[in-house]
Amino acid sequence: MKDVSIIIPAYNEAKFIEKAILSAVSQAEFVIVSDNCSTDGTQEICKRLAKEFSNLVFYEQESNIGAIRNFEFLLSKIHTKYLLHIGAHDFISEDYVSTLKKSLENSPEAVVSYAPYFSIDDNGKILDENLLNEFSEKLVSANVSERILAFTQNRSFIFTIFGLMKTQIFKKYFSPNLAIAGVDCLLLSQFISEGIFVRVPEARFYRRVITRHDSAEEYMKRITGNAQTIQYDLSYMCSQQFELLKSKSKNNLEEQQRVLNDFSLSMQSMHGNFCHRSLDETLNKLSQTDEKYILYGAGTDSSYIMNKLYNKILFIVDNDINKHNTIKDGIEIKSLTALTQSSDRIIISLLNRFELISKTLISEYNINPSRLVSPIDFSIKIDIDSSII
Repeated sequence: MKDVSIIIPAYNEAKFIEKAILSAVSQAEFVIVSDNCSTDGTQEICKRLAKEFSNLVFYEQESNIGAIRNFEFLLSKIHTKYLLHIGAHDFISEDYVSTLKKSLENSPEAVVSYAPYFSIDDNGKILDENLLNEFSEKLVSANVSERILAFTQNRSFIFTIFGLMKTQIFKKYFSPNLAIAGVDCLLLSQFISEGIFVRVPEARFYRRVITRHDSAEEYMKRITGNAQTIQYDLSYMCSQQFELLKSKSKNNLEEQQRVLNDFSLSMQSMHGNFCHRSLDETLNKLSQTDEKYILYGAGTDSSYIMNKLYNKILFIVDNDINKHNTIKDGIEIKSLTALTQSSDRIIISLLNRFELISKTLISEYNINPSRLVSPIDFSIKIDIDSSII
């Protein structure tokens, strides 16, 4: 298929890579594979196939440079208008590329075309099918903010990273200095700010679910090229998506307030426990005010918050009656009715339940929404620390 390059990053994929390559070579002008210093014979398979197929280009890295750098290397080799990348243990259906390309070319405003997928096991048995049809109409909305918001609120759409894309869009946003966790989600939200994502129901991607037993060190060696472990932190992703939504909705302040609120609540629910730096930044900001706070929830997360804001916590409230009139780290725990006898702001310590608890307090206890404080504020801009790559 002219104007299309398929890239396949590989590391210890001897069991599956031939299937991946054979599904791709008849569907693209170029298929480019980069082996990241495998130790299981992956290179030999690729070299043999490269002799058989003239459009298969194979590169070997001299050392393990990590998945992100290996992907960057492959991206630098692409000069076609469109690109597609597949995992070395996955494969695509016949006419997958031509079907997606036709859809992309028939929609000038589109930047990505994608298809439903089958999840398969190590032996190729189909485990389930995901049609990716839920809310797919929102990804073709003329409203940029609605597209971004819909994408960030549905985890299934992360799979569109395996769709056919305009190369210039991918190269515009991809950076080797991106943090590991959440990089695909961040990139896709940036892509969809540039244009629509079109669903192609007749094609299929085969996504292999691999059971790995890597230690943390082994996992990081595969991803970063060394055994250094890093904190799984999505702060940078959430804050950059927040800034993206903010910039795209700046001409309509009413809409901006709505989408940013919806986004923050969704991120709180989906990723709260993974946003340690945003949590610390928020608590630091709260510690510098003259306000005193009530802490909702005496569970695990509350201890961390109390450690940061101890002198600012008036008392704790908890739904568990067995905790009422007891002391936690020197601070009294009361029933929820104590909230109605105070006007102080309330920090909800349960990081992943902010939205649900807020609704309950507003409806059942008539709490003014302005009193409710999330311990994570996704409006805070967190710079990516390149030292963790």
